[in-house]
Amino acid sequence: MNLGKLLIISEEEIKLTESFISTQGSALKSMYWDVSYLLGTNDSALFKKENHVRLSRRPLPIGIVNRVVKFIRSLLLKDVNQALPEELKRWKNKIVENSPDLILVQFASTAIRILPVLEDLKIPWVVQCHGYDVTQRCSNLGYRLALRQVFRKSNLIFGCSNFLCSVIKKYCASKDYHKIRVISPGFDESIFQNSNLEKNREFTFISVARLTDVKGHDLTIEAFSKADLKAKLLIVGEGEEHESLQALIKDLKQEDRIFLLGSKNLDEVFQIIQESQVFIQSSRRSKSGAIEGLGLSSLESQALGLPVIVSNSGGLGETCINGQTGLIYQEGDVDELVLCMKKMFENIQMRTSMSKEARTWSFENFSSASQARKAGKYFSDLLGGSNEE
Repeated sequence: MNLGKLLIISEEEIKLTESFISTQGSALKSMYWDVSYLLGTNDSALFKKENHVRLSRRPLPIGIVNRVVKFIRSLLLKDVNQALPEELKRWKNKIVENSPDLILVQFASTAIRILPVLEDLKIPWVVQCHGYDVTQRCSNLGYRLALRQVFRKSNLIFGCSNFLCSVIKKYCASKDYHKIRVISPGFDESIFQNSNLEKNREFTFISVARLTDVKGHDLTIEAFSKADLKAKLLIVGEGEEHESLQALIKDLKQEDRIFLLGSKNLDEVFQIIQESQVFIQSSRRSKSGAIEGLGLSSLESQALGLPVIVSNSGGLGETCINGQTGLIYQEGDVDELVLCMKKMFENIQMRTSMSKEARTWSFENFSSASQARKAGKYFSDLLGGSNEE
């Protein structure tokens, strides 16, 4: 049984923390959608076994007319990186070559870039928003105007959390609210079936996130130092804040207890999580305006049986039931984070109970299968009914 031919489009670099695109596609494929991919970036190892094509990135000869067009756009639509005509032709040709029944565009910024093609083809399409594409980038007027057009022209709008859907409503007309759905790509539940690795003998807090301002690693480090527990803190990830975080660890004299482990592959990350006792994510609104759309690492950690400590920043608070699967604290409140760390460290009975609840709750509500069932129903309704613009 084939429910329809679905083309997933993404221009974003497919990194370790963004494997959700492949995960979501695989889940939809298992539910009888004929899934293929069109990537605007270089080939990714995640898609080697999948049916996909890659948009060529060969340099284009840019004539004087296109140079003028690009200059005008840079003045009027700053931060709106819409493709030039020659590149739009290539996008269109690749999509037509695939002949999809439905298109799922990952990230609103990608939909903005190829909007003329999506309009021209008259194929039903859905835009999936993940976070920065409707938070950080919306500080620019040109981007907000372009985003409004994307929401008006799309058939459905997916936001990965209730929080993000509330942000989406700020940038689309009220007549388009009916298109908005809460859909997360989810995590690949097949990876998390067994979580019986022996825990570290020394109590370990674990954080897995890019080393960027929005992730709030400096807050985690400061709180851990103040808590002064007989434990260690491991931070997995790379990013522009690596040097400043390492300097902070040194200033706090925590080199023997806090460790920046850098980037790891998925298997290594999951092993480190399973060997730890508690997951922490201290996200906060960044200086650039970025804010957490959801928080996949928190959900993956719970699927592996870890209770979590998360801030209530953006959609991150939706990844935890406070007091049942973990603890939620006020964004940026280091003292409250210290109390949460101490509470987790001291109460093994609470951690054990939370561990069981976290695993069950995350599977039921955020597995890729559960989210794909929801998305698939919306897709089927869209293809079976009238498509309103």
